[in-house]
Amino acid sequence: MKGTFTGIYCFVIALLLGTPAYMQPIIRNTGNLSILASGVMSVNGSFENANTSSLKLNNSGSLIITGDFTNNGNDMDASGTGTTTFSGTVTPQNINGTQSTSFYNVTKPNGNDVILGNNETIKNTFTLTAGKFKLNDKTLTLNGTITGSGVLTGTASSGVVAVIAGTNLGTLLFDQTTDTITNVLKTLTITGGQATIGNTLNITAGNSSTGFGTVKVTGLSGNLNTNGNLILKSNPSGTARVDISSGNITGEATVERYFPAIRAWRFIGIPFSSSSQSINAAWQEGFVDAALTCPPQFTGTTGYGTEISGGSTANGFDVNNTGYASLKYYSNNQWVVPTSTLTTNIAIPNTAYCLFVRGDRNICLTYSAPPGATTLRPKGQLNQQHNGGNVTSLFSGNLNDFIFIGNPYASSVDIAGSVQAGININRSTFWTWNPRLGGANGVGGYVTLSLQGGVFVPNDGTYTAGSVIQSSQAFMVQLTNTGAGSVTFTENSKTATETVTGIFGLQANVNKTSGTSTTVYADLVDNNQVLMDGVAASYGKRYAAAVDSIDAKKKWNEEIENMAIVRHDTTLAIEFRPIPGSADTLFFRLYLRQQPYQLKLFGDNIADKFPSMACLVDKYLGTQTQVDLRDTSLYSFTPNTDTNSYRNRFMLVLNCSGSKPANPAKVNPQFALDKNAGITVYPNPASENFTTLQFANMPKGNYETVIYNAEGVRLGTRIIQHSGGNNNHNLPLNPSWVSGVYSIRIINKTTGGVVNVPLIISHG
Repeated sequence: MKGTFTGIYCFVIALLLGTPAYMQPIIRNTGNLSILASGVMSVNGSFENANTSSLKLNNSGSLIITGDFTNNGNDMDASGTGTTTFSGTVTPQNINGTQSTSFYNVTKPNGNDVILGNNETIKNTFTLTAGKFKLNDKTLTLNGTITGSGVLTGTASSGVVAVIAGTNLGTLLFDQTTDTITNVLKTLTITGGQATIGNTLNITAGNSSTGFGTVKVTGLSGNLNTNGNLILKSNPSGTARVDISSGNITGEATVERYFPAIRAWRFIGIPFSSSSQSINAAWQEGFVDAALTCPPQFTGTTGYGTEISGGSTANGFDVNNTGYASLKYYSNNQWVVPTSTLTTNIAIPNTAYCLFVRGDRNICLTYSAPPGATTLRPKGQLNQQHNGGNVTSLFSGNLNDFIFIGNPYASSVDIAGSVQAGININRSTFWTWNPRLGGANGVGGYVTLSLQGGVFVPNDGTYTAGSVIQSSQAFMVQLTNTGAGSVTFTENSKTATETVTGIFGLQANVNKTSGTSTTVYADLVDNNQVLMDGVAASYGKRYAAAVDSIDAKKKWNEEIENMAIVRHDTTLAIEFRPIPGSADTLFFRLYLRQQPYQLKLFGDNIADKFPSMACLVDKYLGTQTQVDLRDTSLYSFTPNTDTNSYRNRFMLVLNCSGSKPANPAKVNPQFALDKNAGITVYPNPASENFTTLQFANMPKGNYETVIYNAEGVRLGTRIIQHSGGNNNHNLPLNPSWVSGVYSIRIINKTTGGVVNVPLIISHG
């Protein structure tokens, strides 16, 4: 030990120089220890700071240690401007103890390892000449510059914070021994200065329990130059993100997006302002399969990339046995297949795509192979170069056109504010995609979300995101006028909420998401309770009966079943209605296959005075079934080749608690001259002051028609003189009769034969 120091001190020397490593000398400071500016204190072993709370350790000179540095006392005096050198050459040196330390200058000249045991700070220069500086799940804060060819060894729980306002930190080099294991951080924060990533750095995906991996650059002078070396990881547990930042990130970064094993379409957003990659390089790993050689289709990097079909191999498309396109963008209100994946840039001109993901590039395309998980890893210049400035999506089109927009950030974004401030768009509604709709053989379907009370349909636990759009996800808005429009995203719209249990993530295991309004839901499910589609009606005093801008239009699914509410010839996914004074009727339109289905009916936030009992009217069978909206009801049916068996078959009438199920319309045997004999009502529902009774092959005679309301009260009688065969007879309706379910009893006065026909009246 040599040099100059002052103060009260106590040194305990365990053993002498030259002993084995595990028996190195230990120097312990239990008092005031000051190393002056010209002084050097060399410890050929370990050093422990064990002073009491009133005493100090001040290094304004040079402290050289070949062993561990243990701080069990006070931090170093802030006035100290000296250098601590970790000069060991054989065994790792540990920086540990019960207290963290704020070093001023740190030097590591040799090839041995230094291992952190606490979160530590280096306030000025860090000279990492050689070897490894292991973060060991801790955070290293750098307030100055870093130089040297030594490397930082990170972990999935470690972090680096650079608090260097107005300073160039220098180049950060990371340990490349094991990719994603030694060259990984949980967090990287640059505050007010500049820094460069010198080799590959992975930001871990993280998880919802401990937090997701993040990069953050703050301050108008803050800049992180990725040098093409930054990778934001994604896996089943989460996806790394760029946090709210007021600084810049320059240079390209790789943004990963993990997809679970679901064979379905996905809405994918591009988080780049530009990219050096084509679609082929970004999503096909730079390969094209020109021949069907299954199995396997292609032995590429397992777990990465995907097959893209839909064109010639000369244009970069993978050959498959159907020729169906698996990649589309949206233009002029229709889906368009790119001309080539080899020449189309991943970021320009399209910022959003609809991609059919089967799995990685090992999935065979000669048959319907089981899907697999995969990760796409495009690379480009992040939308993070404008000192925290906004990112605006510009577009134009015709009235009611749908516009496809990608999330511009490498982060989840709550788009509620962006939509509500949008120009020339419906500010209360947006549409996204749920790949889990349609069951095992489905390929996903649209989700409609209204910002009015947070109502979305179809409503169940496979969609839990609300207005949060994930990193690399896209969505749709709708123009309200012909012309230009825009949606602007801000840094403050970023959110740490990562929906790992829906959309791109794993199956959610939750109940339906609750909104804030009194809402009636109707879901279409199969016999296995797999959700196909759904609609909703939300009720409130501020809502109008007529269709207006807050009612959410139906975006029809292209490949799976469809369900909509019909009002004045407008198809809706979500209808907002005034609170019914008496009855209110929802009219459903369905497009289905010939297979068994169920209607799943339930309510949410049903107010005390709201009619909780409803009637599901089956016009095809001529029946009505009571439904308790405070519970969940299932109604089974099977369509056939007759479009009446599904298209406009169902209506839901609120406030019919006293009604009795109407019998199916039956023809008395005395009436049945042939198999086509009978009486039907048209139009039904009736919205005017009359409807028409259509007689088919009915015998000649006088017929008494009696109209009853849902409570069985007789409302009116009319005698019809029928000349036999086929004829239509007008049936006047009282304008004061409210919307709801009624029944018409038709009696042949000669034979006594009776026909019961349901009637629906709708004034909405």
